[in-house]
Amino acid sequence: MLALAIDTAIEPAVVGVVDLAAEKTRSERIWEGGRRHTRELAPTIREVLSEADTDLEALSLIAVARGPGSYTGVRTGVSVAKGIALALDGAVPLCGVATTSILLHKAHATAPRKPGTARLLAALPAGRSRWIWGWLNSDEPWRELETPDLVNGSLDQLVQAANRESTLGRQPWLCADRDANLEQGVAGLSGLCWPGRRERLRTSLTLARLARDRLAANEWSDPESVVPSYSSSAEAVGA
Repeated sequence: MLALAIDTAIEPAVVGVVDLAAEKTRSERIWEGGRRHTRELAPTIREVLSEADTDLEALSLIAVARGPGSYTGVRTGVSVAKGIALALDGAVPLCGVATTSILLHKAHATAPRKPGTARLLAALPAGRSRWIWGWLNSDEPWRELETPDLVNGSLDQLVQAANRESTLGRQPWLCADRDANLEQGVAGLSGLCWPGRRERLRTSLTLARLARDRLAANEWSDPESVVPSYSSSAEAVGA
């Protein structure tokens, strides 16, 4: 079962071909797209398909990060994924996955399950020194965070939110990829677990796995129903 994974919601962009039967990434590109996604995404998809020695017709699944994220990145990734699905006449299912789910996936599988011991904090940059974050209890069933679950605020507010959990006796698990500003902001926090400090969380394999699980649960979407989510949608908590 081959999946094409497209994640241009935030930087860096990630595109890859994943063999889900073997749980293995066949080819992957990771790059800083900036505002060049519209020019670079299609050629990059052709490159990873060629490197994986396959083509669009051999795909069983298209997985795309639907945000939250930058307007240009989310719009480009979702539009290209929809275009591919439509070009294949709907023969290949398209699944949109929230960026926060990609970040949360590994921690939810490994964090302590005992109620009240750990909370998972998905966090991603929103531009202009802002961050988006949302919480998932480690003991609750897996679910995607929706827009009402998310907050848009400063890095200081994000750090304060994580610190409050520590003072309440719950270990915060920071689900974010490495970022220099974030690294500096959380440097003084005690008891923080940050899986993304050691390994990249946003990968083609993780995105493809989540999309496969949605497909198995009959939650896959037709192209028209994959709705982008932008950073500006989250509730702002301060200037």
